[in-house]
Amino acid sequence: MNVTEIVSELPLTGRVALVTGAASPIGRACALALARAGCAVALQCRADDELEAKEVDDLADACERESPGRAVALAASIGVPEEVERLWVEVTAVLGAPTVFVHAAGDVLDGDTNLGDTTPADWRALLRSNLDAAFFCARALLPAMRAQGFGRIVFLTGAPADHVAPAPGEGALAAARAGLVSLTRTLAAEESGRGVTVNAVGPGSVPPENVARVVAFLASPASEHISGAHVAVGKGGVA
Repeated sequence: MNVTEIVSELPLTGRVALVTGAASPIGRACALALARAGCAVALQCRADDELEAKEVDDLADACERESPGRAVALAASIGVPEEVERLWVEVTAVLGAPTVFVHAAGDVLDGDTNLGDTTPADWRALLRSNLDAAFFCARALLPAMRAQGFGRIVFLTGAPADHVAPAPGEGALAAARAGLVSLTRTLAAEESGRGVTVNAVGPGSVPPENVARVVAFLASPASEHISGAHVAVGKGGVA
């Protein structure tokens, strides 16, 4: 059974999903998997990147070819709370309130940078795009999820995170991702009993489509008993 056949069996028809960082390889794969599973999909890209906006527009067309639901591409700086609120309003106006949220956004630095050489601006940028954005989006989406008694939040954490091992050259990114795992587990505990699950996925050295298959499962009603997990996918993933 291939990825398309697996995700097409997941009952997500009629649900609305928001995928941040949709221009990334994993974000793109997750968006397509959710579309195949029946979701209408909102695809976020950065507000200041014309090339990324074009890629996400094309992805929206691809999602609509895969799904009975609609797809829309929207630009927003999700590290800014006001921008997230605007994004939520726009998504809800076009597709309805999202009850599936996949956070695949997050900046990385070019090359290794030791913490002692990391500038305050780079530190803030990494935390803002990897951790702050996840919190701001989840916070905006939670009321509708609670009201509907159904919500699925999946954070993509990357490799260096859960065990908080030394990460020379990637200390700022590792700190943001370790914080994201803590955010996952705390939100999961706080939302328990409300129909909302919160999980993290740590991709290793596997094709994005394999990661997307796990994300699509965690976004589905079939995963209702899994919350607060950090799922390793492939060699180098963490759990």
